[in-house]
Amino acid sequence: MATKITVRIPQCSACETPFRYKGAEPYLLPCLHPVCADCIGAECETVQCSFCRYSFDKRTIVLPKDHVTEMDILSSTLKLKPSEVTCTNKNHGNSAKTARSWCRNCQAMFCRSCESAHNQVKTSRTHQMLPVRDMKAGGLTPPSALCTDHDQYFLDLYDETCETLICSKCVRSEHKHCVVQELEDAVNVGKSTTKQRKAKLEEKLQEIRKAMTETKTTRENSESSYNDLKTLLSNRFHHIQECLTKREAELQEELDSKHRLNLVDISKINLGLQNVLRKCEDTHDFTEKLLKYGPPSDILMLEKCMKIQTENCLTEDVAGAEVEAMQLSFSKEQMEHLEEVISSIGTTKSDIPSQDKENDKKGSDPALSFDVERINNNKVHVNNKGFLVNSKVSQERKLSQYVGTTTITPLPKDTVSYWEVESDFNVASEMQQHGLLMEIGVARGACLDNSYCMSGQKGSMCLAIAHCYTHKGVCAKIWSNGRKMRCYENVLSTSPGTSDTLRHGLLFDGTRNTLTIFDLNTIAELVTLDTEEQADDLWPVFGAYNSSLAAVQMKLVSGKEIHILKSKTKMLKGAME
Repeated sequence: MATKITVRIPQCSACETPFRYKGAEPYLLPCLHPVCADCIGAECETVQCSFCRYSFDKRTIVLPKDHVTEMDILSSTLKLKPSEVTCTNKNHGNSAKTARSWCRNCQAMFCRSCESAHNQVKTSRTHQMLPVRDMKAGGLTPPSALCTDHDQYFLDLYDETCETLICSKCVRSEHKHCVVQELEDAVNVGKSTTKQRKAKLEEKLQEIRKAMTETKTTRENSESSYNDLKTLLSNRFHHIQECLTKREAELQEELDSKHRLNLVDISKINLGLQNVLRKCEDTHDFTEKLLKYGPPSDILMLEKCMKIQTENCLTEDVAGAEVEAMQLSFSKEQMEHLEEVISSIGTTKSDIPSQDKENDKKGSDPALSFDVERINNNKVHVNNKGFLVNSKVSQERKLSQYVGTTTITPLPKDTVSYWEVESDFNVASEMQQHGLLMEIGVARGACLDNSYCMSGQKGSMCLAIAHCYTHKGVCAKIWSNGRKMRCYENVLSTSPGTSDTLRHGLLFDGTRNTLTIFDLNTIAELVTLDTEEQADDLWPVFGAYNSSLAAVQMKLVSGKEIHILKSKTKMLKGAME
């Protein structure tokens, strides 16, 4: 049975209004979604993509014309509303008449009478005409255009240095020192690279769909287990006297609660997979349309943008759902001790250690929070969502030097503490040398406000995200007691308008005086640092810097808010062995 192909007219990613043929022109956002000219011309300073929720500053980016979507609009309109495709020859007053043919050279629609007139003109009688009913995607792209500077020469060369199409005469003049190749060769290379990305995206989509299928199976198993255990619970308590009713209700509530938490976790994972699926599908679809409709110039001009968006898709985490497997166990005692047994009979268990159990193993691991009473509000602030943001709200300097804050209390002694930090970055401008964006770690109380950052100070152990002179990009730098220990290359894009999220875990072992830092995006241990001497008061520190380079938003996750998966549990146990 043939697969039914759904045809729809593209819509603006900002106002979500469907495009109309010969209506507001489409432009291309860095996320590869189209936006109409009306939204670009609006008075607001930013335009937000409703598909991926990214915001772009119209003052700092130049949006190219989206010829791919323009051709997609035409192709979709021809299939869905062919009567709306009318004659474009306004000189003959036939703009209300339905188009009969398409001139590939003029990129124009003609009715019957205008087609006849067009074919009688000497300069246009050799143009490539195509009946509207026979139009296909490949026939919509224009042939080689003439050079605007040398109107007798075709634009049949590509200048790699200037990234533009030129003619053979341009090479001998202003482009004689540039790297030039045949347009066809350059397009073939561009198509080959784009096809490779498309193949990788197809593999990624298969991986996502497989994870979503596994998540669905996990949910069904959880439902089945829940129903079986619910029946078992009811049967076990059926023969117990009235004194057990209260305990039955307590266990029922506990079981329901665990089941609800499982469903919430599964739903969150499934929602995340859906978002990754949509992002990859959108990029895959645009890649396919670029290969299908895109003129040579767009295939070449969008090379960098396509590479960034594809790499973002390919690095998305698509792990399936892992939830607690629910169980019930019962303890039987002699009937004469029934009243004593009632308060302890039955308990729910899970295969994956809960956060409370992990806390029991590690010792006291209370929830941590940013200290809003000790913060440099002239540089950073904690917003109403509880996130640390690198922008000021007042001139008040509760910390006179340090551009950040600490937790409310220091780390407890002789215990193991674990917390996580999620940091969102929106790059505003090209990174500068030594540009520091954020840092996390621990520091002695004596050096908390000695400088604007902790990275180079003795008595501190930190991970800093900053521009690296050696690697010419943004790296993750490890500092310990004033010395740089290690550098992880290019963890963030340096292109303005891009967004990314870094997730890190920090495990402080107060019994061994070590700090282990994890990359939670890859579930990998980065480094374990040793304090050189015992410290009486070590504080978690959080710094956010240089809002002119990037907007930084930092979330602190600790205690019961930490989502423990099998892979993360294995990673933590390995660090503590």
